[in-house]
Amino acid sequence: MAKNRNNGRDRPSGETGLTPMQERAAALLVAGKGLQETANELNIDRGTLYNWQRSIPFTAEYNRLRSELKGVVLGGLFDLHRQALDTLRKCLESENEALAFKAAVRIIDTVASARVGETDVRRMIADECLAKAEAKKEARDDIFSHEITDEFESYYESELERYGIDR
Repeated sequence: MAKNRNNGRDRPSGETGLTPMQERAAALLVAGKGLQETANELNIDRGTLYNWQRSIPFTAEYNRLRSELKGVVLGGLFDLHRQALDTLRKCLESENEALAFKAAVRIIDTVASARVGETDVRRMIADECLAKAEAKKEARDDIFSHEITDEFESYYESELERYGIDR
């Protein structure tokens, strides 16, 4: 058996399933480092890094870090929204018709493509309650379809009451 020179530092974390070096590799890649640059910085073979990237725990951590970064970037963008709107307003009011047109088209495209989630609170609650009832059905093979309806109604009524929403 090979001697462990790292005194357990190479053991995977119970949280991520990755070693500290793998976690560092994911962080470097999310930070914009290339594969070769990351491999060089960690003093590992590029093929090792490639294999790590193909594992589920690595992909999950990489995605988690990207999601975190996306939140930070979006927060920064939200902080700049007033300036951006002022700039767009100036572009729209510009005497340069091409610039005004491009700004207007960009605004229209952005608004038209914006996704808006469900707005009907009762439908949202109903969808959640139906999912709970179906999950319970899957957990118990003996439940009949009328029992799913009963489960759904029970969940739905209690959720409406919990939120103070009239039936």
